[in-house]
Amino acid sequence: MPNFWRKSLAKQASYSSAKTFRDIRLLLFDLPMSTQVKRRIVTYSELKPKFGLGYCYVHICRLEKAGRFPKKVRISANRVGWFEDEILQMLEERAAER
Repeated sequence: MPNFWRKSLAKQASYSSAKTFRDIRLLLFDLPMSTQVKRRIVTYSELKPKFGLGYCYVHICRLEKAGRFPKKVRISANRVGWFEDEILQMLEERAAER
């Protein structure tokens, strides 16, 4: 039996032992937990204390439309946020423009 078949059969056997979708995803991609990225959502109230962005909400919407601020993510019916890594990337790009 070729070696790649053995690996495939071993993986299939381990799929049946997986209890959650997360376990299956880990088996499929063979990624250790430390390499997986967890994205954090930052709300409007956290923008100023954490990043020093004292923009009003309307100005943030204008910047989003112009493509100079990350797109918002709807958290619930009346709440939005932004991914922290996208905000950090935007700030780094702004610093590089200077």
